[in-house]
Order: sequence, then structure tokens, then C-alpha cells
Amino acid sequence: MHPEVIDACVVGRLHPELGEVPVAFVVARSDISKAIVDRLMREQGLAHYKWPVAVHRVEELPLSGPGKVNRKALQEHALAL
Repeated sequence: MHPEVIDACVVGRLHPELGEVPVAFVVARSDISKAIVDRLMREQGLAHYKWPVAVHRVEELPLSGPGKVNRKALQEHALAL
């Protein structure tokens, strides 16, 4: 993980041709661009189709009652973007 990243979550967003594409939500100490994330994905050898198509910086990830990341809320947010 990048030293500026505090927390992150990737969710799927519906895509008309591909079915679903990954979208990243990142809590970071400073701005983090898609280019930086792409470089990290490349360095880690992650297959290109798994790279997020968008990276959104957020102040905090939404949590559910038991304290887990509320992925459904993030998916809804990804659809609205």
C-alpha cells in the first residue's frame, strides 16, 4: 500500500459493455491520483482488467453497524458518479 493511503475499498460499478468495473475509494493523507494508483497496480503485477477505472478520495469509508466497510453504500455512491 502507498504510504499516503490510510484505508481503501474497491467496489464494482455496472458498465454497459463490461458488466462491472472496479472503482476505488481511498482515504489518504494527501491527494492521490489515478496515475499513482495505476503505477502501484503495475508495480504489484496486478492484471490490467483489475485496475480501478476511477479513484475517489474520501475523508472516511462508510461503516455498517458492526464496524465493517459498508460496500453497498460505496456501490451506490459509485453509481451516482
